[in-house]
Amino acid sequence: MKNLSFLLTLLGIIISLNSCNDEETAFSAYGDVVVFSRYSESGPIEFATAYYVYGNKSMQDVIVTTPNGNQKALNPYEGYSSTFLIEPADEDYSTVPPTPGTYKFQIRTSSNETDSISDILTSSSFVSPVNISDFSLENNTLSAEWSEPSNAEAYRVRVLKLTDDSEIVYYASNLFSSTSFELNYASNYVKYQGNLPEEGEELIFEVLAYQFEEDFVGDLYNIESISSARSQITWN
Repeated sequence: MKNLSFLLTLLGIIISLNSCNDEETAFSAYGDVVVFSRYSESGPIEFATAYYVYGNKSMQDVIVTTPNGNQKALNPYEGYSSTFLIEPADEDYSTVPPTPGTYKFQIRTSSNETDSISDILTSSSFVSPVNISDFSLENNTLSAEWSEPSNAEAYRVRVLKLTDDSEIVYYASNLFSSTSFELNYASNYVKYQGNLPEEGEELIFEVLAYQFEEDFVGDLYNIESISSARSQITWN
C-alpha cells in the first residue's frame, strides 16, 4: 500500500505557503504522530507510524525521539522547508502496535534557532480497519456499506489506482460519520486527475476510518490513528 500523504498534504502546503520568515516573528511549530493500520496480506492487522511537523518558519533539521528512545530524522515535504515528515513504507508495517507515550521533536530552523515540541499517543487501542460488507458499482452509482470498528469517529472514502511508484486518485471524499456511502459519479463526480477512469479499468475502493485526539477541533490536526480497508473494483 502506498503512503497516506494525501491526508495531510493540503495542510502542509497551506502552512508552508503561509509560513513567515520575518526575523521579528518568533518561531513556532506543531507536531503530530499518527498511527496507520491496515489488514496484512495474511490477515492480521498491522501498524506503522507517521510523523509530521509544521512550522511558521523554514526548518533545516527535525528529529523525533520515541518513548523507547529511538530517534528518526524527518524530511522536508517536497521542498516546503516549513513542513517536515516521515511516512511509512510497506516494510515499516508490523503486527506490533506502536508504543503509547510522549514523542519529542527536536527542531533546528534555517536561522539556527532551536525548539522542542511533543505529541502524545494516549493509548495502544488504535482504530481498526473496517470490514466492507456490501459494495456495488452500477447505473452510474457507487455505493458501499461497512462495519463500525471501535474508536472510529469519522470516515473518508477514495477511488484510486496504484502505479509502480504513486497513486492516481480519481475521487476522495470529505470526512463524514455514516457507515454507508453513495456517489452518483455521472452528476457530481470529483475528477482529481482531470478524467474519469476508463471502462474496464481495475481500481481500488478504500474506506479510511479516523480516531481523533481529545483536543481535535474540526480540522485535520490532532489525529490519533487512521485505518485503511480496500476492495478491488472494475470501473464500468
